[in-house]
Amino acid sequence: MFLLCALAASEEYTGTQSKYLDIYATQDILIQDCQFTGLGGWAVYHPAVRIQQGTPAFSTTITETTFTNCQATWAGGFSFEASTNFKVMKTVVDSCKSGSSYDYGCIAHIKPTSDIVYTLTLNSFINCPGGSKPLDCFGYGKLSNLNFTNDWASAGIKGAANGVLAYDTATKIDTSYTNFYKCYSTCGILYAYYITDTCTISNSNFIENTVAKWYLVGTEGSKKSLKVDSCIFKDNIYGGHEIFGVYSGVQMIVVNCKLDSTTMAGTISQDGNTVTSATEIPIVFYATGVVEAKIPYGQPSNGQASSPGTGPTAAVPVIPGDLPTEDPDGTASKGNEDTGDIPVETEDASNTNSSHVANADSGKGGKSTGKSTPMWLLAVIAGAVVVAALIVGFVASKFYEKRLDESDSQYSNQESEDTEHIEIPPQQPEEQHDEEPVDPDLNQPDLTSMELTPDLTSRELNGAPENDNEENDDE
Repeated sequence: MFLLCALAASEEYTGTQSKYLDIYATQDILIQDCQFTGLGGWAVYHPAVRIQQGTPAFSTTITETTFTNCQATWAGGFSFEASTNFKVMKTVVDSCKSGSSYDYGCIAHIKPTSDIVYTLTLNSFINCPGGSKPLDCFGYGKLSNLNFTNDWASAGIKGAANGVLAYDTATKIDTSYTNFYKCYSTCGILYAYYITDTCTISNSNFIENTVAKWYLVGTEGSKKSLKVDSCIFKDNIYGGHEIFGVYSGVQMIVVNCKLDSTTMAGTISQDGNTVTSATEIPIVFYATGVVEAKIPYGQPSNGQASSPGTGPTAAVPVIPGDLPTEDPDGTASKGNEDTGDIPVETEDASNTNSSHVANADSGKGGKSTGKSTPMWLLAVIAGAVVVAALIVGFVASKFYEKRLDESDSQYSNQESEDTEHIEIPPQQPEEQHDEEPVDPDLNQPDLTSMELTPDLTSRELNGAPENDNEENDDE
């Protein structure tokens, strides 16, 4: 029964979707290999996918999915406002736009209603214009191997943007191995807004981005520090504005970075930074036919950057370092923790820069509806199974009792019949015999023989002559 419920209690979607999905996550949700194209509009409230409610006992996964030319007030691609575990991987948001409010951006709005730690990995967010916070992240998040290319954070009616990637009143968000390439913002390519715990950005590239007003990386009103660690800043366009800035709140920490500017605002703690034209950090992405990235997908042996592969036979890469990449079947791969090499799984050993294609423009040709099992139906099935089990158990017990009674009855009848057929033969009178007088000496033990027998035995063993008895007889 429990296995039946576990298998049935899931909701799955695949293929081309012709309308937006408004999902209440009261069971496991899987959105896999879906294509959302041209959904929504300027005044439309719902994003292409909106996920609500649920509990941490369930999980929600979006994988190998594309959002193209979608637009909504709440977020162009997807929004998550639920309590389930949440993962987005190997997914592309391409040319999506924000709606009339400019509040929640053009890529996604992620605001969990519980303290779950969500994961975004191996995703590309490209060519998405508009909205004050294109990727708006709250709560606890683990972000890695993300590709932001040509995304715009513009103020609109809000007055100022808050980052292409926004840590929005976040508790703790950590981002690593991520590219920001040719993005534009009026305030912050990365912006930490009223964070309550230390958040980080590490081992990431900021290449050829444009700052129209305030900071490239900034914080505002935060109670804890934003830490920028081991990042590359190269060929960014500042227009006289700052690379780092603290508008209000605690200091920012910048360590071990390669910088292309020294103009900063507010309290910045620095250690181990250098101003130099550095080589970009090679980063692994999940490539599709529509994704172009400035930074290579793997570092070739000659150390030179190369363009990403987009061939349909290319393999799925793995995350560098010690961060595992889980495929939908549950398998995981790990990087070289000792050397720090960035491994890339390929079907051809010579093709080290290829990546898997996300089926961005091929589609599945019609498999558009999701498979869902309502919870009330599961309850009815479970109740029916329980009732059937009780009925079967009751009938079996009655049958067993009946067989037991029949067995006892047969045993009693058989015992009675056996008793009736037992014949006791009559006792015969004992024959009378004349008693003969008994010699008293016959009942006495033969002491002579009892004494002689062991003596003879011992003498025979000692080799005594056989005529000793004759001599005794003569005496």
